[in-house]
Amino acid sequence: GGRECVVAAAPSGGVSGAAGDGVGMVAQGADARRLADVLARCHVMSTARPKAVFSAKHLEADLATLLKSGSAERHHDVLERPAACAALSAAIAFTELKADACMHRKFELSLYDQGRYMRLDLAAQRALNVYPQRGDANSTFSLLGLLGRCRTGMGKRKLKVWLKQPLVSVDDINARLDIVSALVEDTELRERLRDTHFRGMPDVERLVRRLEARRLGLPELCLMYRASAVLPLIEDAIRQHAGPHADALVARYAEPLARAHDAEHLTKFEELLEAAVDLDRVPEEYLICASYDPRLEDLKATKEAIEADVDAAARSAARELGLELGKTVKLEWHKAAATRTRCLRITQKEEKAVRGKLSARFKTIEARKDGTKFTNRELERCAERLSAASAAYEGLQRELVEQVVGVAHTFVEVWESVTGLLAELDVLTGFADLAVCAPSRYVRPTVLPSEAGELVLAGCRHPCVEAQDGVEFIPNDVSLLRGDSWFTIITGPNMGGKSTFIRQVGAAVLLAQVGCFVPCDEARISVRDAIFARVGAGDCQQ
Repeated sequence: GGRECVVAAAPSGGVSGAAGDGVGMVAQGADARRLADVLARCHVMSTARPKAVFSAKHLEADLATLLKSGSAERHHDVLERPAACAALSAAIAFTELKADACMHRKFELSLYDQGRYMRLDLAAQRALNVYPQRGDANSTFSLLGLLGRCRTGMGKRKLKVWLKQPLVSVDDINARLDIVSALVEDTELRERLRDTHFRGMPDVERLVRRLEARRLGLPELCLMYRASAVLPLIEDAIRQHAGPHADALVARYAEPLARAHDAEHLTKFEELLEAAVDLDRVPEEYLICASYDPRLEDLKATKEAIEADVDAAARSAARELGLELGKTVKLEWHKAAATRTRCLRITQKEEKAVRGKLSARFKTIEARKDGTKFTNRELERCAERLSAASAAYEGLQRELVEQVVGVAHTFVEVWESVTGLLAELDVLTGFADLAVCAPSRYVRPTVLPSEAGELVLAGCRHPCVEAQDGVEFIPNDVSLLRGDSWFTIITGPNMGGKSTFIRQVGAAVLLAQVGCFVPCDEARISVRDAIFARVGAGDCQQ
């Protein structure tokens, strides 16, 4: 849901409303208070901006810069709505999208369909324990915690979105239920996805966001390379499924993953990383291969030759002191003033034995409890040459990393489609795992169009309550039929389960329209466009 809101600031600093005479100013104050109250109850942070920010004067030019199509001509359905244009102008100005070149030609624009998802206001979310609340003893006190069996970070974020946006399309709901059914029936596929392919998978969604902004390096690209290598394995696992919903699984996941990983897309991404990165040294070091660029190869050869000279100078200095390099005297790095240079180090005990030679022929750099660092002219000259060569080598490494990131950036759209598929499959695999591992039976609901007017739940249970230790939940039946039983009156003593009964009905409908199996023996549910629930603040289901 929304976290921030941009509002127009009145000259006095309040929220802008009706302007004009004294009555208008009073109305303005009342509107501002009501708006502030709504935003506070929805936990939305408001930011006041001058009225000029809401001007749509330059909106078409801004959209031409930001939209993939490069033009706003096909969006008259949006441009004909003054309030929508004002809000869009303010959002563009507030987020400073035009200032970031990475955001140019990236967006698509469409009207939001308010009827696409079930309405679930904040009070209903709290009453149904959709999200964790303060004071919860464990994660299964909420639906998010109970359903949160995702293996990846992108799957967990997708689940949060789904719980706020239950579907109202019967076809879309059944499409999700088909996938869950297939995963419930195929234990091998479910375990391969959860325990082999998704476990340990990097958070590709966030990596893609960083790649889109060109704010990542070789370690992150190598994580994406690792994730890309898993895609054919996921595709192969899905194609091996032979259940009644095999075609749906292949069409929804295997074929898009195959297209994303073909020779023109992520296979090229992998070839880029294999050619550019020295994968043999990962994860100890992340470097561009010397063979990737002739200049880098020359600098590496020069650097290695100078390192050999440094080693020879160090051995000569050790012999001059009568010591053995690598045992009584060691070749180390010394860092000072943000620069690193090569030097020799001996212990305090050895320093006392060679103090005369050391003071006469060598330059002491640092004396500490763990030993004395020193150098001589020959070693110092070689170290200076090595520092210059290393600086040139590292500078070219950075330049080439930027080039590789720039090429990898061209794969952002492919990665975005892949992350959506992986997150969705991760969530649905978690739904299947819940249905299999729940303490009591979960069933696939029969989802009916809203015109059917049915809500029949046989042996319904509250999913969060029955998951608690030591609870033996008593199932309840619900039968609401249009024209027959429009509502149910529930009476009983305090702590008798009235509120839990209300909650479990709402939770069952919510789970069904999210695409999950429900804790019932049988369920027939007509899709609902909203759930309204109000439960007292002190009424705790646990």
